Amino acid sequence: MSKSLAVINRDDIIQRISAGERLTDIAISLGYKDHSAIVHRLKDDPEYLVARETGVEARMEVRERDLEVASE
Repeated sequence: MSKSLAVINRDDIIQRISAGERLTDIAISLGYKDHSAIVHRLKDDPEYLVARETGVEARMEVRERDLEVASE
């Protein structure tokens, strides 16, 4: 049985999620039509769960920076 792309690319996926990249964008870049295959394969991986939290924080910081520099 062959491994899924989500498993083969696990480390890259986790790194990209931690950096704040959207899971849907990662999935599409790997040839999936949506993010469900990644979630299904990695949902019990402790590093994946931490990456999701870290990624949310990274995206929130970007949004906060955007708000600070936005004109009224």
